[in-house]
Amino acid sequence: LDGDSNEQGYKGIGRSISLRLARDGYRVVLNDVERQAAQLEAVRTQIVEGGGQARIQFGDVTSETDVAKMIDNTVKEWNSVDVMVANAGILIRKRFLESNIEDLNRTFSVNYTGVFLCYKYAALQMIKQGRGGRIIGAASQAAKQAVPLASLYSSSKFAVRGLTQAAASELGQYKITVNAYAPGVVDTAMWREWLEASIRETGAESPKGRLGVLGCDSAPGDIAGLVSFLVSKNASMITGQSMSESTPTDTLPPVSIVTGAAQGIGRSISLRLAKDGYRVVLNDLERQTAQLEAVRAEVVEGGGEARIQLGGVTSETDVAKMIDDTVQEWSSVDVVHGSQCWNMHHETVLGLSVLLISLHSPVKFETKFGYMTAATVEDIDRIFSVNYIGTFLCYKYAALQMIKQGRGGRIVGAASLAAKQGINSPYHYVLVLKVLPMLW
Repeated sequence: LDGDSNEQGYKGIGRSISLRLARDGYRVVLNDVERQAAQLEAVRTQIVEGGGQARIQFGDVTSETDVAKMIDNTVKEWNSVDVMVANAGILIRKRFLESNIEDLNRTFSVNYTGVFLCYKYAALQMIKQGRGGRIIGAASQAAKQAVPLASLYSSSKFAVRGLTQAAASELGQYKITVNAYAPGVVDTAMWREWLEASIRETGAESPKGRLGVLGCDSAPGDIAGLVSFLVSKNASMITGQSMSESTPTDTLPPVSIVTGAAQGIGRSISLRLAKDGYRVVLNDLERQTAQLEAVRAEVVEGGGEARIQLGGVTSETDVAKMIDDTVQEWSSVDVVHGSQCWNMHHETVLGLSVLLISLHSPVKFETKFGYMTAATVEDIDRIFSVNYIGTFLCYKYAALQMIKQGRGGRIVGAASLAAKQGINSPYHYVLVLKVLPMLW
């Protein structure tokens, strides 16, 4: 990628993001305070030895002068700022009633004001350049669920999440996307300090992975992988999101089922996954046989493997058979992916799919336009059958097989912006999408 990235933080997540972006082809500006000079130089050396380009820019992100200078110097040196990663952050472990105004000011100065300044000055330069850009902030799972003994940290991350949404809504007109990563427990020095403090206070180690359900902590490289995706072209239509990453992303599963694969998003996902090395099972209704065969032929011509599986996702028998036939043919089901993401650009769906390596809600959404007073019980039954029951069945049978295989899996549901904000029509479609998160 022909771009420059500003990245705060020489260690932990910041270091991993810097190395990953350099590996992705970015020229990287490494920023931290001057007392971290030796560590910054070590990161710069590692990037250069790997064939990349990096320069060091000292500065404090809580200083407006320093942040503005960081942007100006980057432009003078490399003529551009295309990505900003506002990673710097601190955590003060204290009970709420023991916290004071100095703790609050320090926490918000780094965790929020620093992010605000980086967002602002990077955006001003990107607008001046006139070709868009990517801005990424550091949030946390604590931005979604506050953590005891970290009330100031949690509230500062809630603020980052809100700032990210607000900035995204204003900067979209300039083709600038603004997102944040919101990890749970990550194996960093900050987390180890938290564990040590917990042991001193209670005599017992806090349970690892307590902010997630997978029973494992993330590594800094996992967050770097998420950032790598968010700054890529595949994330061009994703903005205003605070995305969580809690499992390793390096190993790609070999077998993927794509439902609704005959056309549109399903077809595009199938071709992309085949290109990425997956063996792909193409599923749709029998009347789509000709289109499915065309997709299969395109996959094979590109050097991939694909097979066709006819069946409807509203039939429990068909879904169970789809899983069983895949296992009999290819001995595994690692990914089940749906073709439905209403109101989202195809390439965005593709990139998000590859990032999440997901078990996606494998149904083709059904819509019926019209006002509530004109709808019938038959309308409701049909929409729920395709959009919700189909999702439930594919979740269930894919999960049963993944549990049997004993190596985990990925489950991601496809909803819509309509799942967050109702629209006048099709209102039954909206109702189903608001129910889906309860299933997740």
